[in-house]
Amino acid sequence: MFWTKDTPQDFMPKRVTDALAANFNQHELVQLSRFGTPVDVAAGTTFTTEGTLGRQALVLVDGTASVMRDGEKIATIKAGELIGEIALLTGERRTATVVADTDASVYALSPREFASLMARCPRLEKRVASAAVRRLTAA
Repeated sequence: MFWTKDTPQDFMPKRVTDALAANFNQHELVQLSRFGTPVDVAAGTTFTTEGTLGRQALVLVDGTASVMRDGEKIATIKAGELIGEIALLTGERRTATVVADTDASVYALSPREFASLMARCPRLEKRVASAAVRRLTAA
């Protein structure tokens, strides 16, 4: 018999699929597990720094993070949300600094991995691009 891994549960712990299920469908979770690298970080870790070049995007699995622009908190990132995607989508410098408020888990994606994820998940790509436009116009 031929076995394949084609469900998120084959690649991710249940706590991860539960945390991301509201924002990612099954296909997207499988692709995220294939392209992303799971990383645990301590509270206070800086994910992105305003004005720097974008070298990765992150999907927050658990914990929270503060979004700071010009030293002022403008938003909170929660499980299932992306961090750093705007710089990768636009090629521009980071628009904000994002710092972990709590111990957190993320899936880290290099620019190449992020592009591959978006190419394989067109519905996710559309949602990510729409959210990025909303964030940029709100700035």
